[in-house]
Amino acid sequence: MTLPAAGWKIQLQAPAAAVDLFASALEPFSLAVASFGDTPDGLWTVEAYAADRPDQALLAASLLVAAAAAGIDAPPLGCEPLPQKDWLAENLESFQPVRVGRYFVHPSHHAGPLPAGSIAVEIDAATAFGTGGHGSTCGCLSAIDRLAPALRNGPALDLGCGSGILAIAIAKLGCRRVIAADIDPEAVRVCRENLRINAVAGRVQAVRAAGLGTRNIRAEEGFRLIVANILARPLMVLARDIAGNLREDGCVILSGLLAAQEPMVLGAYRRCGLVLDGRITIDGWRTLILRR
Repeated sequence: MTLPAAGWKIQLQAPAAAVDLFASALEPFSLAVASFGDTPDGLWTVEAYAADRPDQALLAASLLVAAAAAGIDAPPLGCEPLPQKDWLAENLESFQPVRVGRYFVHPSHHAGPLPAGSIAVEIDAATAFGTGGHGSTCGCLSAIDRLAPALRNGPALDLGCGSGILAIAIAKLGCRRVIAADIDPEAVRVCRENLRINAVAGRVQAVRAAGLGTRNIRAEEGFRLIVANILARPLMVLARDIAGNLREDGCVILSGLLAAQEPMVLGAYRRCGLVLDGRITIDGWRTLILRR
């Protein structure tokens, strides 16, 4: 499949402390935002991908606001068209099985045997985030595996579910009720298909929701586990709602944040009465396990 429009890449470099501000500034103009590095001069690279060329005046204004909040000048901005390429086919070809704890995450074209004693999760590279190869996803899978004995009765929530990989992982531990929620309707569609493929559709409900205020992701007794693998700033914004929907004996898994962003994210949850119970670092990405 070759996309009719190759899309656009937006790129800038910023100090580590300002990465989250600039990532948030690019989000309204893009389909996905990522940050990585650092460069030899200590700067981080922030990249965004858009289907169409963004409005340059609006984009520049958004970056000026972010720069003012960071107390720095707006960095130089690159905006260039992407070459036409079959990105999905390329991802499928490069996607190899991943072993994380007991989980064995593999694409549908994997022809080899499953490791003895493993929990198989079949996920193909598609239009929703989450194939098991990213450090934040691996960290969440590892944390879920550690918490397995306490998760069987649920309920559990995967907030920002993407492909549904984490909800599937929870359900395959025997959890009888899992809700997978995402703001993106395409992610919800992909998630539902993956639930069917992995034979857990009877235990996982995939819903479109912008946050925990939506009625269809409520649990009267509170959630035994809430997993949120999103960006640092949304994690901070959601801290009160996540803590408020957690059972007294519940736990939270947070990921999608860099090591430098941990203090501000952790501080937001400590103010809501949660304490750090574990920390996992993979490829520079932090995964935090919190309890009351």
